[in-house]
Amino acid sequence: MRGRQPVQELVGRLRLNDVRRVIEAGCGTGFATALLANKLNRDSGLVAVDLSEGILEEARKCTNAPAFCNIRFVAGDALEVLKSEGLFDLVFSSWVLGYIPLKPFFKATYNSLNQGGRLAFIVRRENSPAREQGIFYELVAEDPTVLTKRVAFDFPRDMNQAREEIEAAGFEIGSLHEGKISFRYTSPEGVLDHLLKSGAGTAFYDAIDPAGRDRLEKQFLEKLADSNEKIGQYEVVHDYVMCIAQKR
Repeated sequence: MRGRQPVQELVGRLRLNDVRRVIEAGCGTGFATALLANKLNRDSGLVAVDLSEGILEEARKCTNAPAFCNIRFVAGDALEVLKSEGLFDLVFSSWVLGYIPLKPFFKATYNSLNQGGRLAFIVRRENSPAREQGIFYELVAEDPTVLTKRVAFDFPRDMNQAREEIEAAGFEIGSLHEGKISFRYTSPEGVLDHLLKSGAGTAFYDAIDPAGRDRLEKQFLEKLADSNEKIGQYEVVHDYVMCIAQKR
């Protein structure tokens, strides 16, 4: 999966030989968990947190190898776990920030790190993927009643906003850059399926009045097809921010 490439890059940038305790906020199915565990010493500890117990079961399967370090899976809110698990040397998160509010997360991370401890994360930028979200917002603007509740996230607008938030929390930035990943599909239906499998897509879908979903999906597919330049080639572009920072 293309979404794994930035995660591999971020983990590859981390030197973990002297790291004793790590917490992963939002481990999902365990891809990053396994990468981290493979770089840690056998006597190091890794706490992998996710809201979904079902997802954690998948993560346990992904990390079921005797060579891995000591991994403990915790079902719960990452912010609350950060406040209750003692001090760590590294807080890691990939594709989860934004669903977790940035300022509270950075504050809780700072307080949960040993002096000199690091924060490493990848976060999607606000309004990304731009074309697809633009079409959705256009449809909602035409008929606001289609949404039964407000959907709000806290993705950073860009790298500069991320820098401001991180430094305001007391971190010194070691590396910070923007990137993008592209996914290609042969039909608008493939794009819609991709979006509905994302956290933001699921949140928007759940907020739509069930009575209007079929109509909205049809309109979305039509507008996406009309806006596409190449027949049979649909590209979904996700912009992101990647960062490694250290507690001052």
